[in-house]
Amino acid sequence: MKLFHLKSFFCSSVPFVILLQMGTWQEATALPLTVTREYTYRASDADSKLSSRTIAMEQVKRLLLEELGTYLVSNTEVKNTALSKDEIVTYSAGWVATVVVKEVWNGEDYYLKAKITADTDEVAKAISLMHDDHDRAAELKQLRNQANDTLKEVQRLRKELAAIKLSTKSGTTAKVETIQKDYDKAVARLATNTEVTTVFDGHWAVSLHCDDFKILGHLTKGYTYNFFVDVKDGRLIGQYGQWAQPNSLLMIGEIQQDGIVKISAQGQTGTNPAYVGRYINKPYSYHMNGKFTQTNGTASRVELRPCDATFFKQ
Repeated sequence: MKLFHLKSFFCSSVPFVILLQMGTWQEATALPLTVTREYTYRASDADSKLSSRTIAMEQVKRLLLEELGTYLVSNTEVKNTALSKDEIVTYSAGWVATVVVKEVWNGEDYYLKAKITADTDEVAKAISLMHDDHDRAAELKQLRNQANDTLKEVQRLRKELAAIKLSTKSGTTAKVETIQKDYDKAVARLATNTEVTTVFDGHWAVSLHCDDFKILGHLTKGYTYNFFVDVKDGRLIGQYGQWAQPNSLLMIGEIQQDGIVKISAQGQTGTNPAYVGRYINKPYSYHMNGKFTQTNGTASRVELRPCDATFFKQ
């Protein structure tokens, strides 16, 4: 039987956004939300220090994401969406990383204290946009389902090992070895559910340029947006202007290990018809594909008008 003890610490301030402008560059900052949780895992005869840490880490991450999800549902714009609490928790896992504060192994118990810190406004926006990106949403749901199934398998195999070791029937040694191997493999799969820092992580300056474009006989003037994005665990997020206001843009993407990046952009057109054709103060969205190195990157718009983004690591 698994034994654990937990405590919860919840620190928050009323979130707000301040837009800082230096020249034509814009950057948003907000007070972050920090959630801290503790978890103690009681090891069985089947566990090693490594497997105990893996299981403790998975459990404490679940506690953290559940509490973050509860906050998002009650205090951000996602409360006005049709998203379920489970979907919000699933999508949040794609944009926050767990940081270990303290860990202790005494040979029987593995104690972990961990936290997540997040700009809840940005996470809420990312969740809303991710929900519209059906491929990414399906991928995150699949990963969560796989983690759930693997954790259930670990718990089942642990019980089987405990029961068979109490048996006096012949052949139990071979069965124990077989189940132990399955247990070790299941724990190893669970370990792949951890966050990994990438060479692309950091603060990036972005210059997004869209050329003049004529559609249906109407000229849409070009423009340039200069702003910043952050990359964490290979995931990119940043915005220009004030979210959901005229002349705004939210950029979310994921950079693979080989540098290939896929970006989803969502924004609001401006109020000057000379620049936006017939579409004034209207929502829009598009995708970009590109490639990053450790110091710079480029991406081009896929749909409709030509737009190119250039990234420089700060």
